[in-house]
Amino acid sequence: MQTDEVSWQDIDKVRYYSFGYAAFLLIRIPTHPFWVVKTRLQMQASHRLNADLVYDGTFDAFKKMSRHEGIRSLFKGFGVGCVGILAMQLDNTVLEVSRHELMRLQTDSLVLSGFDFLCNSAAGALAALVSHTVSVPVEVLAQKQMMSRRKDGSYSATPPLMRVVKETWRKEGWRGFYRGFGASLLVHAPYNSVWWAAYIHFKSQLAQRMPAQGKGWRMAQEATAGGLAGVLAVYLTNPFDVVKTRMQLSEGQHRSSDFLSILRKLVRTEGLTSLLKGVEARALVSVQSSIMFVTAYELVKRMSKK
Repeated sequence: MQTDEVSWQDIDKVRYYSFGYAAFLLIRIPTHPFWVVKTRLQMQASHRLNADLVYDGTFDAFKKMSRHEGIRSLFKGFGVGCVGILAMQLDNTVLEVSRHELMRLQTDSLVLSGFDFLCNSAAGALAALVSHTVSVPVEVLAQKQMMSRRKDGSYSATPPLMRVVKETWRKEGWRGFYRGFGASLLVHAPYNSVWWAAYIHFKSQLAQRMPAQGKGWRMAQEATAGGLAGVLAVYLTNPFDVVKTRMQLSEGQHRSSDFLSILRKLVRTEGLTSLLKGVEARALVSVQSSIMFVTAYELVKRMSKK
């Protein structure tokens, strides 16, 4: 750990949560449209849609959505998505507390090579597990708003949140809000684990090779490390993300809660390349959100220091 690292015990929690929510809300605004596009791409089955509704990649999806549905379509599910910021803060809290407790296990008589890497990786996975109790219902509801269709198959205006909540409860009960929980955890636990371990590693390596010459340089190092960690984590977990999205949005007779059966069907009917659906949009989201997140995260920690 670097000597300028702000520990959890040194943070004023009121300032941390207040500054943190405001900062993460600002991050949500530019990244949300990519989340919408990623969801559309992953749910797309080209043989079932007309030409206007088939997206030939990320930027084509942006163009067609803007043309046929208006710019506002890129912000479907934004309101409920903002509730997900609470899950992000819960994630950060669990991460910091678990990192602190795990690091205490290392003493002068027990020094293991790569112990910091393992601690960050384990803390990231644990944080994902806890925060998913909030983030999965938020994600399910937001995705239902993003994918709302008319009877003719065209995308409709964003349905009111309470209507989506009532319909989900009526059709599936409380389980409907946690559809794909296991698959989502299978995506985000490894993602969080890889991201945090990679971020701390890249940040440490950059600091060793190019010592910071001031606050601006240190923030640039953190942003670079965050972006690299985001790309690595996305490509390693995208197949799970595609299956998770299919699980959360499949309905009726096509619905299945079996992760492996959906994975096999996806590969059989759409090929191995289907496992990379939405990876470009997801990578763009991950890079920009990772850079903005880690910049805000480290800045908020420094601003919240007692």
